[in-house]
Amino acid sequence: MLHHYPANLACDAIGVDYKTMIFHVDPAAPEQVSALTDTGVTLVTYWPPDFSVGSGAEWVVRDGSGNVIVTEGDVLKLGQGLPAGFGVCLTPAKLYVLPAGWGG
Repeated sequence: MLHHYPANLACDAIGVDYKTMIFHVDPAAPEQVSALTDTGVTLVTYWPPDFSVGSGAEWVVRDGSGNVIVTEGDVLKLGQGLPAGFGVCLTPAKLYVLPAGWGG
């Protein structure tokens, strides 16, 4: 299941002790997308409402326009955003993907 975040999401700056995350995408898994940190913590990921996970052998996450935003094995470094201007909000246990220009 791909988690979508609520409309009232607010992103507060919360300190994290990890520096990199590796995305794991598996359309057949109960938790279709997660991110494993360099400290060994698996982050639950949350996405905008129009995002979807590829099907079958396509292990990707697409935005509402069909653009690939994350692929299995992609590495994200702290302070880095995702393609197409998507940002991230990080907590010790969750990763939220934020639309470009998000002002929550």
